[in-house]
Amino acid sequence: QQAIDTLGIDSQGGAWAAFQLAWTCRGMQDDARARAVFDSVDRSTQATEGLRLEARWNAAKLALAAGDATRARAGFESLLRECGDREDYRHIVADVQARLRGM
Repeated sequence: QQAIDTLGIDSQGGAWAAFQLAWTCRGMQDDARARAVFDSVDRSTQATEGLRLEARWNAAKLALAAGDATRARAGFESLLRECGDREDYRHIVADVQARLRGM
């Protein structure tokens, strides 16, 4: 949290620190906070594209696990639009497609 406060979420370092904080929250079973932090990473103006997409993917998975199918579907569908056929995001697309089929 200190790195985020010092660097700001709208810096590459701050976005990376927030991504790591989200995983820490997840490990502590605080999924609501993890999802909120992943959402903030996705909105960061300086996060790398890959970090933003990974954060959105994780936020959508947590929304689905929490029973928020509407939010999960919106996140998953936006990932499909943004990732498209790009090779470097194939793992996200495959997972998202499988999750959408199961909803």
